[in-house]
Parts: sequence; C-alpha cells; structure tokens
Amino acid sequence: MATHMEFRSEAIDSGMAFYPLPGDTRAFYSTAEGRDFRAPNRGIASIAGFYGRVLPYFTTQLARACMYCAGDADALVCDYTMTWISSYAASLKIPVGVASIFPSLPTSSLPPLWQPGWDRLGGPGRRTGHFVVDGLNLLGSRSMRAATAAVLSQRGYVSPGAIKDLRQVRSLPTVVGVSPAVVSSPPDWPSTARVTGYWRTTPPTGWQPPDDVVAFLAAGAPPVVAGFSSVVADDPAGLAHTVAQSIRAAGRRVLLLAGWGAFDAAVVTGDDVLVVDRLPHEWILSRAAAFVHHGGAGSAGAAFRAGVPQVVVPFCLDQPYWGRRAVALGVAPESIPIRRLTQARLTRAVRKAVNNPVFAQRAGALASRMRGEDGVADATRFLIEELALRARAAV
Repeated sequence: MATHMEFRSEAIDSGMAFYPLPGDTRAFYSTAEGRDFRAPNRGIASIAGFYGRVLPYFTTQLARACMYCAGDADALVCDYTMTWISSYAASLKIPVGVASIFPSLPTSSLPPLWQPGWDRLGGPGRRTGHFVVDGLNLLGSRSMRAATAAVLSQRGYVSPGAIKDLRQVRSLPTVVGVSPAVVSSPPDWPSTARVTGYWRTTPPTGWQPPDDVVAFLAAGAPPVVAGFSSVVADDPAGLAHTVAQSIRAAGRRVLLLAGWGAFDAAVVTGDDVLVVDRLPHEWILSRAAAFVHHGGAGSAGAAFRAGVPQVVVPFCLDQPYWGRRAVALGVAPESIPIRRLTQARLTRAVRKAVNNPVFAQRAGALASRMRGEDGVADATRFLIEELALRARAAV
C-alpha cells in the first residue's frame, strides 16, 4: 500500500506492507492554498491547473515515489487521480487497474460529477460532457504533466502524449466502490469496468466507543449526527453554531463530528449536544435519527448503507452529485449548497428528514437492497481476473 503517512497504521494493521507517499492532505487543507483548492464550485480545469502551479515540487516527488513502487510490482491498482503512472507501468509490462470511489468513465447515463449541468442535455449531452471535462483536465494539468514527464524521462521513458495517455487510462480495468442500488453500471461502459458495491470498513479490532458517547446516547432519543469529515471550514465556529442550532430548532439532540476542522467545539455547549473528533460511521449512524453531512463519497455511502435519512450540505468537487443522488433516491428532503446554508433552511430540512416517516422508510429499503453485497470481494475477483489476462497478453 503506497499512500500518505496518515494511513500507515491502518495499512499495517490490515497486514499490508506500506510505502509512504509525499504530502499531508489534512495539513494542506488547513492552509490558504488548500482552502482555495476546495472552494465551492471550483472547476475541474482550475483544480488541475492549481496542482501544476502551486505544487510542482509535490508532483515531482510523487512521481518519483510512484515509480519506485512500480519498479518491481507484479501489478498496480491505483486511484483514478494516479493513472498518469499507467503508461510508465505499461512500458515495464506491468498490468494496471483502477479502483475509484465514484464513476468517472464516459457514459450517456451519468453526467460528469464535477459538471453535472450536462445532465440537462440528456444522454448525448452527458457523454459530451465527459469529453469536455477530459479536455479541460488535460488543459489545466499541463504543468503537472510536464513535471511528471520530466521525472519519467530520467528513467528512459517517453510519454505517448496526453491524448494517447488518456485513451489508455480509459481502457484500464476499472472497479467503482459504489452500490449498484445507488448508481448502476452504465450499459454503455466497456466490459472492463463495473460497479461492485461499497468497500465497507469496520471499526478496528478491540475498538470501544468512548464513555461520553455511550452516556450521551443513553440519555435520550437518538440524536441527529452532523459531520463534514475532511472539510476544513473558513468559519468553524459559525458553522458549528448554525448546524447545532438548526438541529435543536428541529427538536432533536445534536452529535457533532468535528473531523478535520469543520466545527469549533468551544462554541457549542449544553446537555443536548456532544462534540467528538470522529466515530466510525458504521457504528454511530445505526444509532442516529438522521445524518447531516457534506456529501463526500465516503460519508454518503455510509449513510446509504446505514439506512438513515440524510440532509446534504455540499461544498465542492463531487459532493453536489451525491447530494442530488440522495434526494433522487428519496432518502433526503433537500441538498443545500454551503453558500446557501442558513439556519432556517437547515432547520426545515432536518425537521422533514426526522418527522416525515417516508424518508426513514426509503432509507431502510435502500439499505436492505445493499445488505447482501460484498463490494470488496467482487472488486478483488474482477481485478485479479482482468489483470491476469493483461499480464499474459504482455508476455
């Protein structure tokens, strides 16, 4: 497992060897550059260009680290953001697969997640949107690709060029860690891609909930849980106040998950509220009346699996897509973009989510449809078969 240092203990505890990649995502998001990167409605071209302008040293070091890992590998499985290494791996006859937590391949069934407006143009518009986003990504990432190509050339590898590189990436075996009940495999995807079901996580062996959490849950009705995970808010005190007061106004107790810096615990006090850093979603959401979250793929997936009503407050990137998906599936009354968040609007949404039984019924029915899925096993089988075929073809 090659990833950032913050995941070292999880990788080792799972029995995997670990190689650290440069960069500290949490620290980066706390900087002015990191907040700018995740600003609401930032476009895909400016995101890619930002990497090239602001992080050239980071991208160069990342390229070197990935090449070191790839050097003697039997196969590589990477996230879609790391697929630029696939051409280098191909030059070494190392098969590569993609494991993604959201669908990104071109299709007429789904719009590009970062530019969902293409959905209004129907199937042809959606597919066109994917290629437009690809073009914007290539345009915006010129600096980043130049930095990585320079490192690759030191190892004697000449990149085939951006367009050929993209075509190769699109043909790689791809698994998407989402339930087919939430997003089904598009019929126009190649046979080398599939939606497998969520890749569930469980609390570490021996994990026990904190005493204050157990006591809080036992002291009253199930609370509304609110957590924005990796979001680092510009005004964590103001956001904590708005969210807590909205849930209170809806007549519910409040459990805030502070995460990486969304909420300032100091401004929220009272017997009806508890603020903790983090809790395993699988554990706490089964004890919640509803879940207010930012629409990250992981948080949305945990809510879908838990069968709990949702209210989504998306900030950027793919989060608006998951908010709309929750509404479309009937498990959320509303998705409220962060720029439009007010206490009154969030109160109305939370009140609907917890008081209208249809949302709990639909959420429970959706969770039941997913209960028999084993996304990890399905993805593993699929990638092993596809990568073995490609390894034999490369001999």
